[in-house]
Amino acid sequence: MNHIQEQEVATTLKRYTRYERARIVGARALQISLGAPVLIRPDEGDPIDIAVRELESDAIPITVQRDTYK
Repeated sequence: MNHIQEQEVATTLKRYTRYERARIVGARALQISLGAPVLIRPDEGDPIDIAVRELESDAIPITVQRDTYK
């Protein structure tokens, strides 16, 4: 008999692992380099620096969903 467990999806706000942080910064830096509007006051810098500053100031509208299993 196969038993399928339901997955719960947990949404977090602030605490990211280093892998999640790298993925968020990389994705946002790519968006900025392709011409997406910058969400903070842009000082001089490359897209990665701007994306890091956006993440630190909570300006990036991204949530991370993690699967948790019981």
